[in-house]
This record gives sequence, structure tokens and C-alpha cells, in this order.
Amino acid sequence: MTAAAGPAPSRRVTAVNVTDHPAGGSQIGVVGKRTYLIRHGRCVPADEQVALVEAPTYDDDRATLLHDMDVALNRRMTDVVLVGKARAPRAQSRSFEIRIRAGTLDRRLMVFGDRRCARTAAGQVRFSEPDPVDEVDLGWASAYGGVDRVALAKHGDPLKGLKEELRQPYNACFGRFAYPRNRAGKGYLLETSDQGLEACALPNLEDPFRLLEPERLAVREPGRWPDAPLPAGLGWLSYGSFPRSAMLGVPPAYDPTACPPDRFVEVKLGVLQTRSIAPVMPMAERLDLAAAQQSAVGMRAAEVGPGTDLEVQNCHPRETAWRFRLPGDLPVFALQMPGAQPVSLRPAIRTLLLEPEHDRVCLVWVAEHQEPTPIGPGKTAHIKHGVEWRA
Repeated sequence: MTAAAGPAPSRRVTAVNVTDHPAGGSQIGVVGKRTYLIRHGRCVPADEQVALVEAPTYDDDRATLLHDMDVALNRRMTDVVLVGKARAPRAQSRSFEIRIRAGTLDRRLMVFGDRRCARTAAGQVRFSEPDPVDEVDLGWASAYGGVDRVALAKHGDPLKGLKEELRQPYNACFGRFAYPRNRAGKGYLLETSDQGLEACALPNLEDPFRLLEPERLAVREPGRWPDAPLPAGLGWLSYGSFPRSAMLGVPPAYDPTACPPDRFVEVKLGVLQTRSIAPVMPMAERLDLAAAQQSAVGMRAAEVGPGTDLEVQNCHPRETAWRFRLPGDLPVFALQMPGAQPVSLRPAIRTLLLEPEHDRVCLVWVAEHQEPTPIGPGKTAHIKHGVEWRA
């Protein structure tokens, strides 16, 4: 057993976390992270184990979550996160498909070269043919979303004046003309003015079943953003991005008459409960433990366990299909509460981080234990845990 007392070591790969249990009392979690290199379809433990990430990290404007915390509890699904690039199966392709299969997850995305918007002689909006492309970054900036800066300049954002009065920094990524589902993307447009079309760069990543269409490009009003397409994200879902923000009690403003809650795509997919976005609802009623899930909508698996086969197509720098199998053994997790005997816990994989660029996969295992009474700070320091990785 190792005690969870004192400051967290900078390179630790196991930890104990304590939070509120949804049914009352405390939830105690033992967290362990294991890093593997992929060699000939097998997972080989890496000589250098990647440490637990114990606090979220963001980019400079905080629009993109670079890595969520590994020690999160109360997750019921496996978050699958893919970091890297899409790579064309043939040189200078204009479009191609990538696919991620892991357990119950089977996710496909269309990848396009750069495209622009224009207007035909008849006045209709059209998309240009994609430029030839060899690779596309898989980050949120390549997906649908972003800020309509032409509309922002034309109409002005009342939030900017409020921020100035409060002497707080203003960030257009979190303003009235940003897309709440993905504040870092491109293609989000309110008006199809000539200036707006000229400034609009179309996304490189799209869901093949929900492709952006020229006739539906303009959202028209900021409050109608729920009708816009879901971004084709594969990374960490930021706390300030919808639907996670709504589950945390802070839903973005929208027009409930034009976009009733039951029409939201996330509600139809079963990802979001209508109470989290109801027009009038106490903060406590909006909260949803599903906010603990860290991956993009469409990148969550009901189960990824030992021995699961994985396949990633058109993302690896050398292999068209990157295939491997997770280790078949279940690690051993144990917990000892103050004054009690050690107990064995059954862990589950809660994060599957895929990094084809490095031939690497990181697994975060979590085992949880409920205590009927809250755990005070004094007791937390005396909780002990053990994690054993089997070959």
C-alpha cells in the first residue's frame, strides 16, 4: 500500500481521489495510468510511463482543452480521445474517411482539404471543391465551429461592454457570436453576406452523416445555434463547451421557441437531459454527473476492457490501418480506509488516449468505493491504495 498523504509527486502514475457520491456520502477512487507502445499489434509497457494529469490544461485562449484530468471520478463510460493527424491514403487526396473502432465505439469522420464559400450567379451559396491534402490536424480547430467575426464586427457584442465595465478581459470565443459546441473551429456563420462568405473557411473534419450543406450554412440568429451541425471532434471536450457546460449548470443562451430542448441533437442521442437546458430551472436541477465524461460526443464507448481489439484508419504516419489489442489481464487495485482492512476493487478503463504519432496508447483505470459518510480532510491523508500491473 502507498499512502495518499502530502503533495502529489510530480511523476506519479497512481493516486486516490475523493469526491461526493451521487447517492450521498463520499466516493473514493483509486486511479492508475498505464502507458504502452504498440509493437507488431501488441501493447508493450513503455519504459517511460506518462504521469497522471491531475488538473485540466488549456491552450492560450482557453477555447481548447489540451488534456483533462486523469483523476476524475463518477464516469460510467470509456472516454476515447484521439490526438494526431488524419493522413490521406493516397497522395494529394481531396477527401477521405478516417475510422476509429474500440469496443462498442465505431466512429467515422470525413476529412476534406481546404474549402471556401462563394455565391453563384443565381445568388445561391456554394462550396468550392476541396484542395488536395496530405494530412489534416485532428484538433478542434479543424472541426465545425468558431466565431463569426464578420457578424461580431457588424453588430457588436454586448458582453464586451459588460466585461470592460467589470475590468475583465473579453474573449470573443466566449461571446455572443461564438459557437457554443466548439469555440475553436471554423465554418460557423450567421449571415451569408458577401463579406461573411469571403471570410468563412469551411471545416476540414465533418460527420459523414451530418454534413454541412450550403443552404443551411447560415444560422441567422445567435439564439438558433442548436440547429447547427455537431462538430466532428476527437479530442477532449472543454468544460466551457456544450453540452458539458450545460451539465455543469451553465447552459449557453438560446432561443427556446425556435429550438425547443427536445429538438437538440444531444438530447435525441441520449447524451443530454432536457432539464439541463430547460429555460427555467434551478441550478441544482441542471447539474448532471455525465459532465464527468471527458471525450467528444460520439467518442464514448459503453465498454472498453482487457483484450479489446482496436483499429484506427488513416491516422498513423506509416500504417493505413493501425491495429492492436489491449492487454488481456485485469490489474489489481486495492484500497485501505483508516482503521479498516484492505479491500480489493474492480477497476474499469475510463480513458483511452490514442496517439498514433508516437505509436502509443495511455489507459486510465479507475476503481471506485462508496463510503456512507463524508470523508473529512484529516482522514483523506490516511487513505492507502495499491495498484499492481500484471504482465
